[in-house]
Formats: sequence, structure tokens, C-alpha cells
Amino acid sequence: MTRSTRRAGVLAGIVAAALTVSGPAGTAVTAVAAVSPAALPAPQPAADVPSKPPLLSPALAAAAQAAEAVQAKVDALRIATEVAVENYDEVRVELAAAQRRHDAAVRASRTAKAAQASADRIATERLRDLYISGGPPGLLDVTIGTPPGVDVFHRYDDSRFFLAQDRLRFVAAEAAAQRSATAEGSLAAALFDQGRLTRAAAAATQAVTANLASEQELLASAGAPVQAVLAAEDEAQQRRADALATIVRDVQRRTGRPGVAIGTSGLTAFVSRELAAAEGQLGKPYQWGAAGPAAFDCSGLVQRVFADAGASLPRTSQQQWFAGSHPAVADVWPGDLLFWARTADPATIHHVAIYLGGGYMIAAPHSGTVVQVQPVYASGFFGVTRIAPPPGR
Repeated sequence: MTRSTRRAGVLAGIVAAALTVSGPAGTAVTAVAAVSPAALPAPQPAADVPSKPPLLSPALAAAAQAAEAVQAKVDALRIATEVAVENYDEVRVELAAAQRRHDAAVRASRTAKAAQASADRIATERLRDLYISGGPPGLLDVTIGTPPGVDVFHRYDDSRFFLAQDRLRFVAAEAAAQRSATAEGSLAAALFDQGRLTRAAAAATQAVTANLASEQELLASAGAPVQAVLAAEDEAQQRRADALATIVRDVQRRTGRPGVAIGTSGLTAFVSRELAAAEGQLGKPYQWGAAGPAAFDCSGLVQRVFADAGASLPRTSQQQWFAGSHPAVADVWPGDLLFWARTADPATIHHVAIYLGGGYMIAAPHSGTVVQVQPVYASGFFGVTRIAPPPGR
């Protein structure tokens, strides 16, 4: 969420209200709170900011305006960081697969080399015997030294058998050599892939760390008044996230269900497990490239949550977009995945969260934050993916 979006909510205040949204088949989903009769506060868009906000001193107004400009740059850097993190995650997946291919190629190469050595040894011994004897050992005995009275055609058949056996030995040696060469080629290709992906992972790591450093430099150079405004907004956002997490945990503790209450038909068992797993990660720190159990980035959180619920999802947000169907935004349902992108192309997806219900979601936002409950925000929103439960789940 951009801080400019949050600032509107901070200036307007937090309005507590029960929020009901429509689910499949007309089912009502109501976000509930721990303190009766309040509910999860309704997310307040910028349009709800009073038309006449409180007057600010010129100095504070200038600091707030400067903070807006700084925050816009920070938000852009964070999106670039998210892109780099997702690239890193994808490269790490590919690198792990390349490592498995390399290991398999090493085993195949060793097996092929052993077979080639054995075939070469047999063929060499045979050639030596042929050289010493002047022909295949036993061949003269078969063709000349066979006792009288034995059919000559049978003797020729035996001769052909010996010669065929020699040919088979040499063919086997050639085949073993070919398998060894193929295995060596596969090993070389696996090593090349490993090197290429290792360099790509290093480049992605450099992009992430450079963006994070640029963000810190930007904030450090903003000046004390601007830093004070941004710090106050961070504190307000953290208090809001802590309060929402407390509400969600209390609902789960009191009801034994995820932090949304269902009316007529209720959540499916699969979605209940998913949301309970997501809520169980609240408060854990964001760490780029992490997929648990102690820390997460956005897509790592989603992958771990669905694994705990019994479903296997790919690692990155771009891959997760294609892991299910895409209902309309108006039909969003608790447990659906929400995505953000830079353009209308799914290749530019850079962030994913899990819809909790009532206009809220669970997400791992960015460095310096924790897994938290957030209001769903529209800036950069891309679409919805619904994951079908695995068979029997």
C-alpha cells in the first residue's frame, strides 16, 4: 500500500463499522471484531477525506507536501524492489532445478563411464586374445579340430556364433562410449545452466539491495520535518496493523474459525484451513526471498499458506496468477489471491496477498514490516485468482 493512500485514512480518522460483502451464492461475509459491538473498521478511501481538512501551520503543511513527494519516490522504489525480489525468487527456483539436473547428470556420467570402462576392458582383452592366437580363440578348434563325423555345416554355424559374439562385444563398447559422451554433454549443459542462473541470482540480489539502499538514502536525505511526518505515518500504520491482527486473532481464539464470520453456507473446509494458516503467520517479519517458516516475502507467504492448507502453488506471484481461475473483482471471496502489477501484462505482476473478507487482506508488504492485515487498495491492482482445492481436500 502506498503511504499516500494511507495518509488519506490517517487524516480522515478510522471509522469503525461492520462491513458485509457478497460471496458465492449470495452468502454474506461479515468481518467481526473482538470488542462488541464494533467490527473491523471499514477501509476508508481517499474520496472520504473531508473536503475541509484541519488547517495546518505553514511549516507542517510544507513538510507534509514534501513528505508526499518523498513517499511517491519511495513507493516507486518499493515496486521496483518487489519486481527484483520476484525475479530473484524465480531464478532461485530455476537454480534449484538446475542443481537437480546437474546432480542427475553427474550420476549418469559416473554410471556411463563405469560401463564404458567395463566394455573397453572386455573388448581390449578380446583383441589381445585374437592377436596372440591369430584369430578368435577356439575358432580353429571349431572349424578344423572338430572330431570327424560332425556335420561341417554345424561347424560353420559355431564359427559364426563366435564371430557374432565378438561383434556384440565391440558394439557394446561403442554404445557405452556413446552413452558416456551423452552424459558428459548433459553434465556440461547442467554446469552452464548453473553458472548462468547463479549470475542471474547475483544480479537480482544486487538489484534488490541497490533499491533498498536507495530507499534508505532517500529517507535519510529528506530532512528532519519530513522524516517526522513519515515516521508518524509509519507508527499510525503499525498501530492499525497491530489492532487488526489482534482482532483477527481474538476472533479465531473465541470462535475456532478464521477472522471472518460466515452466514448461510460458510467457508469451505479448504478456505478455512487456508485463512487459519494465513492468520497463523501474522506478525512474522518480511524478508525478501524468504518462504518461511520464520519470515516471508509476499509470494513466499502465499506458497507456504497454501501448502499448510494442502495445496501446492508455484513460488512467484507471476506464476501464482496462473494457478487458478480469475473471478471478477465484484465476486471476490475470502481465500482468493489478489495481485498488483505495473501494467495490464501479467508478466509485470509484483505483489500478491490473500483476501480475508470485509475489504481486508493478509499480506507481507515490504522490508521493515511484518505479515499483517491491511485494507485492500486499488493503486496498481491487477486482478483476482481463485485456487481450487485439491481433490479430496
